[in-house]
Amino acid sequence: MRHHVPWTLLFVLATMALPTRAGSADGVTVTVSQQAYAKGDAVAVTIENATGRTIFVPGCHPFEVQGFKEESYARVAREPCASEGIAKALEPGSHELTYTTGEDEGAGIFRISVVYGWGCAEDTPLGRAKCEDFSTVLSGSFRVGG
Repeated sequence: MRHHVPWTLLFVLATMALPTRAGSADGVTVTVSQQAYAKGDAVAVTIENATGRTIFVPGCHPFEVQGFKEESYARVAREPCASEGIAKALEPGSHELTYTTGEDEGAGIFRISVVYGWGCAEDTPLGRAKCEDFSTVLSGSFRVGG
């Protein structure tokens, strides 16, 4: 007797088997400290800048949390920001930020997305920093709850 395994399940299992580190071609990576968390746990998000230049991330939410739902990842709504805030300059090296899992996103599979720019004007919001270019880097997946 043949068993049918849904593609979604195969994708999720394959994603969970990947390491929690993902990279971009220009030397920026983002990692999380573990592959599984309980609700309310702190997630250590590490952005490694090995580009040799300063990169800039948004000032209010320097990274986005994405949840896996209905066969794709979608942004998880977080506490809204009163303003965009001044872009955070990340010199070459390792930078640790923290995210606390909460009730908003529930249990499931998540990843971290970091949009960053380079060649940006300092002391200004990223949206107005006239950066040379932008890129995005993703962490590997991690599970919250169940």
